[in-house]
Amino acid sequence: YYGCGWTLEESPRRFMLLELMEMGTLSDLLKNGSERVKKNMIIRMKFHERVRLVLMISKGLKYLSQDLFPNTIVLHRDLKPHNMAFSRNGSLKILDLGLAKSIERSSNADEAYAMTGQTGTIRYMAPEVANGGFYNEKADVYSFSMVAWYILTRTVPYSNLNLEQMHKYVFQGLERPKCPKSWPSEIALLLSRCWAQESSERPNFTTITRTLEHWLRLSSSPEKTENDRLPSIAQPSNNGIKGRMPHLNKVSRWPSKFQNFCSVQPSGPESAQETGKVTKLLSFTSSRLKLSPHRAPLG
Repeated sequence: YYGCGWTLEESPRRFMLLELMEMGTLSDLLKNGSERVKKNMIIRMKFHERVRLVLMISKGLKYLSQDLFPNTIVLHRDLKPHNMAFSRNGSLKILDLGLAKSIERSSNADEAYAMTGQTGTIRYMAPEVANGGFYNEKADVYSFSMVAWYILTRTVPYSNLNLEQMHKYVFQGLERPKCPKSWPSEIALLLSRCWAQESSERPNFTTITRTLEHWLRLSSSPEKTENDRLPSIAQPSNNGIKGRMPHLNKVSRWPSKFQNFCSVQPSGPESAQETGKVTKLLSFTSSRLKLSPHRAPLG
């Protein structure tokens, strides 16, 4: 928000001056439908990059519901991919607060309020809103979970259901999106809590934000893969060390004693003798093997 003004006419019209979202909406990105997005954004995002988009949304909603005003909660009430867009620097921002509602903050976090029912877009609408019941900011949590699932799967939630089926299955708690088994358990559990049928069982946006930040910190920690580990005889197999660790097959540049050693299978009573060879071998290689600082060792 940059400011507001009015037109120089006999009957002036008021207007607000907002930031231009040059990179298109979230819906554009996921559908690859915006040429500007195609040219400037990473279309084929990795899973953790998509989680970062989810985190941006969570932070924005945390600001609306918990940080903007000390005694007031702002409900968006129309969360969907079309109402989220990217700025020039790649930040994802929440748009269109035309249906937003401010309510007084209560000491009871689960207190619900009587407000206009069926407000928002049906596929992202919380059950209590669709059913015309009382609701609070946890309705936005449900809608957030549908948007998050859309980002992570690139699939529109409940795309195979019509309006009647939505009321019969989804809004009665009988149907929810499926999280792929390949997902990290923390992310799958978080979404399942966010789309719980009972609003009191859903976390607030502070908890959601902290959970996502924690997972991203863990996922960004360097983890050694099989190819990153140093050769070791501590992992014997029926096929020998070469068979278990295929990246050791390229040993043409290794000293001959080291090549011969890699074919040894340390098992049974001979393992102790082979362990003794390791010490001598390491001593030999440290004096003979000179590595260039510009070449990966033992590549």
